[in-house]
This record gives sequence, C-alpha cells and structure tokens, in this order.
Amino acid sequence: MSFYPQLKGYDLEQVDVLKLGFYKYKEDFYHATRYMVNPDTKTMEFTYQSNNGSESEKSLTDQVTELKRADLDHKEAIAGLIQFVMSQSDVK
Repeated sequence: MSFYPQLKGYDLEQVDVLKLGFYKYKEDFYHATRYMVNPDTKTMEFTYQSNNGSESEKSLTDQVTELKRADLDHKEAIAGLIQFVMSQSDVK
C-alpha cells in the first residue's frame, strides 16, 4: 500500500480498501448529508435529508438496482400467472 501515503504507519492487516466504480455513487454523494463505509458489509451507507439524519441507509444507486430487480421478478411472476390462466381457459 505504498501508493497510499496516508496509511503509512497503519498495520496493513487491519486496513481494507473499498473499490468504487467510477461515478457509481455520484448522485448519492451529491444528495447525502453524511456517508460512511459499513465495515461489516463493506458497502457504502448514506444519510439523506429525507430520513432526518437518523440512520444510514443503502445508497440510492443500490436501492434503484434492487427495485429494478424486484420489478423484473414481479413482471415474470405476472407473465407466468397469465400463461397459467390462459392454459386453463384452453382446457375447458
């Protein structure tokens, strides 16, 4: 870690690095009132004005990704139900 002069003197066994994608959290840093790295999950956590600064939460970027994934899961479930209903109406 010689390329991090700020870490000189620290025990390298106790230092970890969180690599962030270029501009991945740009909007999160802009809108957050506070941010930190959760050492247990090794993820960024942000506090936004909307949650009154009471507790950190996942980044908006990660929340949007999870919502998109859940939306896709719901759409696939609905498509499966439609296929099931259509196949049942063909049987009659």
